[in-house]
Amino acid sequence: MTILTGTCGVGYSRALTGPDTCQVLTTGSTYSVSLPNTSVVTYYLIWDGNGGAECSYCVTVNNVIVLPVELLSFDVKANQGKANISWKTATESNNNFFTIEKSKDAINYEEFKTVPGAGNSTISKIYSYIDNNPYPDVSYYRLKQTDYNGAFKYSKAIIFNRDAELRAGLKIVPNPATKEITLQYNCADEEIATIIIYDSKGIVVENSEKHCLVGKNSIEFDLSNYTKGIYFITFSTNTKNHQTRFVKN
Repeated sequence: MTILTGTCGVGYSRALTGPDTCQVLTTGSTYSVSLPNTSVVTYYLIWDGNGGAECSYCVTVNNVIVLPVELLSFDVKANQGKANISWKTATESNNNFFTIEKSKDAINYEEFKTVPGAGNSTISKIYSYIDNNPYPDVSYYRLKQTDYNGAFKYSKAIIFNRDAELRAGLKIVPNPATKEITLQYNCADEEIATIIIYDSKGIVVENSEKHCLVGKNSIEFDLSNYTKGIYFITFSTNTKNHQTRFVKN
């Protein structure tokens, strides 16, 4: 018998090294091995009976960390002033429930809605909920997953701007961000836009001008010298003046 890694139907490689990778078992003997747990790996245990003889085996696996939920996506989209919240899981193990949490400042969150989980599932599941009353300016949403023994984990936070961002055609991706952001905006006419970024104390950290072309435009900002916190962006032209914000993690 031996233990392999790889992709079923494509190819395998031995999980262990050395001349004794393949083990010959005698009646009543035990074969044990320790496998690395530094990453998520699929192992295949393969054994061959003795010349067609009817053999029985007992396989025991200890100290395996099972991921409660494999989250594929978590999204919040605008729908006529409402926030459509949806998420998708690939698999679930001992998943008791999800909790949608909402915040005004990406710091202080409150529990907003609890949605039952699937418990144990090996197939993809899609969940959704509509927040009919997001905050007037900006709402931050995150997803908390709790398993049956009380252990829990959080998704990344997502920002949702119900009014100002949608009216201005402004969008910041990603938000929250760690390394850089891209400011996306629409212009109805060719004009010069002044873009100012300032921190929560009102100190200006970026001040630039950008020539707007008709249609969609974008500009990137490097956040490597930014400290963690909330930042505001003002977008001004001769015809409009809008503001939105983002979070540096």
